[in-house]
Amino acid sequence: MYTSMTGNPNRVTTTERSLEIVEVIQEARGATLSQITDRTDFAKSTIHKHLRTLAQYGYLEKKGERYDLGLKFYNKGNYIADTRSYFEIAKRVVEELSEELEEDIEFVVENDGKGIVVAAAYHKRSKYSADQHLGTYYPLHATAAGKMILAGFSTEQIKQIISKWRMDKHTDNTITSETKLLDEIEEIRERGYARSDEEFAEGLRAVAKRVDAPDGSILGAISVLAPIYRMPEEDFKQYIPQMIAKKAVEFENELDERTFYR
Repeated sequence: MYTSMTGNPNRVTTTERSLEIVEVIQEARGATLSQITDRTDFAKSTIHKHLRTLAQYGYLEKKGERYDLGLKFYNKGNYIADTRSYFEIAKRVVEELSEELEEDIEFVVENDGKGIVVAAAYHKRSKYSADQHLGTYYPLHATAAGKMILAGFSTEQIKQIISKWRMDKHTDNTITSETKLLDEIEEIRERGYARSDEEFAEGLRAVAKRVDAPDGSILGAISVLAPIYRMPEEDFKQYIPQMIAKKAVEFENELDERTFYR
């Protein structure tokens, strides 16, 4: 569940700097000391100390003058997958649904006010999947899965997320008004599923349905993504939502309250 860090007296500045440097390196797919300096407000000497420490612990690798993420992150990522019991269920569910519909399927959960793909099955005929992968982050306000997740949050929590990440415009159809987003979220709650009609990418439609944890809170959302020409209006509003709803129920029925860990 998202919680705002604004005004948190327990924040550690040194840790924040290291994490920001890691984020810069990942977004740049590798960066030199000078490039990192240009993208942050930190002194070059400060950045160098962080880089050296992170490299010593295996979190960064230096190749020539460039730094990139180290295999220690791969190790930690696998640990997360191994200790979240629902990951295995999510993987099987999205693969089954992708085979049935012959479309891209993702299972998305919320992390720090964004949506992150933790399980996915990208169909071989898909062009959209070329730039997508496990761990991809999505804005919640512009995607079907994101809006479905927001529908499980309180209005106050939604406003905190909007305040932190803003509502950037990705296409002409992206909702950029807080009032309009809250109105749509209310409709999603009544309808039981979320839709995105070219709101994140031109020509792409998506439908999403929530999956609940054993305690009744929202765990994440299953999303079907397809180009408009393969998701006509009837499928967009009837057939696809019905198919996802069945899979969501199967998913929830397999979650074991005794072993569930998020």
